[in-house]
Amino acid sequence: MNLIFEIYEQWTGEVDLEGDNYSELSKRNFLKEFKPAEIENNERLLAYAVLKVNNPDSTLRYGSYDLNLFKPPINIRKRLQKDQIPHKSIKVLLQLPEEQRTRV
Repeated sequence: MNLIFEIYEQWTGEVDLEGDNYSELSKRNFLKEFKPAEIENNERLLAYAVLKVNNPDSTLRYGSYDLNLFKPPINIRKRLQKDQIPHKSIKVLLQLPEEQRTRV
């Protein structure tokens, strides 16, 4: 089983993507970076990370993990080095609830 972490970039509705602060050519080029759904939702996928959480025997892999972030689109099977975002990562801690840790 894989956990996929998605990191979104959001902006407020006050940002005028069609404003006059860009020349017409640069404005068109800027807007090409966004899909219609992203403009409508005021967010776009900025990066993602993937963590495989199960062992071969189907038990969970508990522990602390530093995950590299990658540029979209999401690819669960293969992440290319060229798509890795340098110097950016997230830390994930996967542990049992406190009451279960004391019994083990």
